[in-house]
Amino acid sequence: MGASGHGAADERVNPFAQAALGAMYDPNAVTITTPAIERALAAVADYLSAPNRSGTGRVLAVTGEHGMGKTHLAKHVIHRAEHSGSAPVRTLYLIAGNRTFVELYKDLVDVLLKQSGSEVPDLVRRIYAGIVAGLLRQSRLGERVADDLDAGLRDPVRVVDDHGLVESDLLDSLENRLRAVTSNRDFSLVLTLMLRPEFESSAREWLLGHPPDSLLRERGLSRTIDSEGMALEAMGVFALLYHHAGVPLLLAIDEIEKILLRPDRPGDEVIGALQQFLEKIAAAGGFLMLVGLPEAIEGLPRPVRDRIGEPIRMAPFTGTDVTAFIADSNPGRQGPAALRPFTPATIDYLVDLVGGIARPIIKIGNRLLRKAADKGVDVTAAMVREALREEYDIDVPRAAHREIENNLSAAAWPYELNHRVGRPGITVDYWVTVAEGAYCAVVITESVLDAAEAEALRGRIEVIRAEPYAVEVILVAVGILPPEWAEQLAAAMNSRPVRFDSRSFGEDFENALRTAVNRLGPPETAAEPGRPAPAAALGRLARQQSNMFRLLGQTTTGLDGFRASSDRQFAKILSLLQELAPPAATPEPLPPALPDDVTELFGRAEAALQRIPQVRTLFDAALRIEDRPAELPFRLDLLRSRTIHRAAGVGFVLQEWLAAFHRSVTQWYAAAVEGAPAAYDWDLLANVCQIFDAVCDELPVLAVDDLADLLGPVPDSSAPAVVDALDRLGSRVQGQMRVSLGAAATSG
Repeated sequence: MGASGHGAADERVNPFAQAALGAMYDPNAVTITTPAIERALAAVADYLSAPNRSGTGRVLAVTGEHGMGKTHLAKHVIHRAEHSGSAPVRTLYLIAGNRTFVELYKDLVDVLLKQSGSEVPDLVRRIYAGIVAGLLRQSRLGERVADDLDAGLRDPVRVVDDHGLVESDLLDSLENRLRAVTSNRDFSLVLTLMLRPEFESSAREWLLGHPPDSLLRERGLSRTIDSEGMALEAMGVFALLYHHAGVPLLLAIDEIEKILLRPDRPGDEVIGALQQFLEKIAAAGGFLMLVGLPEAIEGLPRPVRDRIGEPIRMAPFTGTDVTAFIADSNPGRQGPAALRPFTPATIDYLVDLVGGIARPIIKIGNRLLRKAADKGVDVTAAMVREALREEYDIDVPRAAHREIENNLSAAAWPYELNHRVGRPGITVDYWVTVAEGAYCAVVITESVLDAAEAEALRGRIEVIRAEPYAVEVILVAVGILPPEWAEQLAAAMNSRPVRFDSRSFGEDFENALRTAVNRLGPPETAAEPGRPAPAAALGRLARQQSNMFRLLGQTTTGLDGFRASSDRQFAKILSLLQELAPPAATPEPLPPALPDDVTELFGRAEAALQRIPQVRTLFDAALRIEDRPAELPFRLDLLRSRTIHRAAGVGFVLQEWLAAFHRSVTQWYAAAVEGAPAAYDWDLLANVCQIFDAVCDELPVLAVDDLADLLGPVPDSSAPAVVDALDRLGSRVQGQMRVSLGAAATSG
């Protein structure tokens, strides 16, 4: 299909045409035999050639970035298994999608119970046939019928009826056999009932995920397959059923990251059920392919990864790979004629620009072949750039804008379109307000096809990052962004660009935005449940957050001016701490205890601060020598962020600042109780209390919530609880001290 443009006699096969149709797999098309495909095919061949697969099942992971050809590999392997010439094998291909294991299970039973309605009952019949044949062989007269049952030539249900065998006893034997197979009473009961016409519909409905009806409840069945753990257990049961029916099972689950990396990631219970499912596949002699992004597999706990083994990682295509692909599609041609209208140079140029990713190579290769045929010319480097821009820079940006706006609107983030920043007047596509003084800049770039364009984009990002606010940049690449320049831009932003892919962009952008917000700090602090925060406290939170991002967020720009300013700010705080701290002199007698009401004020504030996760706990958790949790990548990302560094510092300063204030008030009280405090004494206390309140107003209390994000929620450890305890603490201590000392009417 598709002429090269060099005359009718030069008709040739367009190797990209069928592949350009997307997910459709053409078994007759040429497949580039990469090392990944060779390894996967070898693994399946070894599996199918094993004489006895019991306990020798295998779980294979195929990983790679978007567009690397993972889906093609999975479908190619399945096709080869189906036509291997060995014993029949049952192959199933499922797509995880943005769903759960429950929905994935429903896809599986939809194939087995609806599209292939008699498949599951037939598997049960095979096992039942073995039981009936065993009974018949006890009599010589039944030997021939038993052989027919073993060969699948007779229906065991009909044989039981024709020969007057005791059906109830045989069905009990079947249920016991299935219970031994599945290790599950519910499934053994339901599968056995599928052979009885009056119960078959009830059994099917339950396996399809519906609650048990009255017929099943009367037989003690109460559970429903409506949880992820139960769904994984059910999938494992089907694998065991195929094995004991003597049918090899090859199951491929594509886009597994859509389940494992979804925002509400599966918890420990579900991951444990996944591990058991993998173990059942291996025990049942099945073959499972998990296909998805590398981080989906790498983020699993080690006990789960150990059931998978070394993943097969998709590698980028090289110019040599694509050259062989084109040449193999036209086996009747040799040399340069086989490549026309391409040349080795233009093939290498295209492959380099798209980073060896299969999807754009196929799309652009197909477009270039048609364009070259129309013009009657060979493909040039300029034509490659033009085709890339036509493919990605016209319709794709509009789709990206729609996805971004839908995402921001759904999450209720306020944003401004085409916001202008910096003296050069740089335009930001979306300026998202995370909090006062904290923003996320979303920049959309079309194809970056030369060094000058990459440098201009990097300069634009640097201008945005130099704003006098806390700003995180999300770069959305709707066109082609070669790997070399993508890495340079990632270094400038401290985050990787988000590439537009219609199938995954919504989730990818949501994850990037969540990460950016986590780096900036919490967007807002709500009141504790059932307890509205005072207006003054909320106002103070806003000022604190603004000050935090103005004074501390500027570290992202690396400006020398901020370093000096920061040093001065901390120098003042340390100076105040040293002035208020007791001198390191010889021990003095213990001061008298503060009045009970004053002690209660300090105790409440100290308790709130002590509930903030400690820095030592944070570091111990990060470096604990044990199997890493499933959320490890997310926790490491937080640990590396400036937000956590700020939060750790703020927690330490707050505790030291309160301790210094407590010591100072205690020293004042020890002197005051020796005699009636004079007006001068009250002025000293007022001065200390005012200094404490003033510094608390400037410290970014809101940042302490970020430590809870990393270590898990701690009761009453949120910023509102801390703010409530420290709010005007100095003034309250001063007022309570006057009441306690009987000086409420004293001036000052």
